[in-house]
Amino acid sequence: MKVSMKTMAVGVVASMAAGAVGYAVVSNMSSTKKMLKKKMGKTIKNVGEVVDNITKMIG
Repeated sequence: MKVSMKTMAVGVVASMAAGAVGYAVVSNMSSTKKMLKKKMGKTIKNVGEVVDNITKMIG
C-alpha cells in the first residue's frame, strides 16, 4: 500500500486536532466538577444554617 506524504500529513494533523479537542473537553469537565462540588458544599451549609435559625425562632 503506497501512502503519499500529503495523505500522511493530513492524517497526523487530524489526529493532533482530535487529541487537542479531547484534552480540552476532559480538562474543562474536571474543573467544572470541582466548581460544582464546591458550590454544592456551600449550598448545603447555608441550608443547614437556615434550618437551624428557623428552629431557634420556633423553639
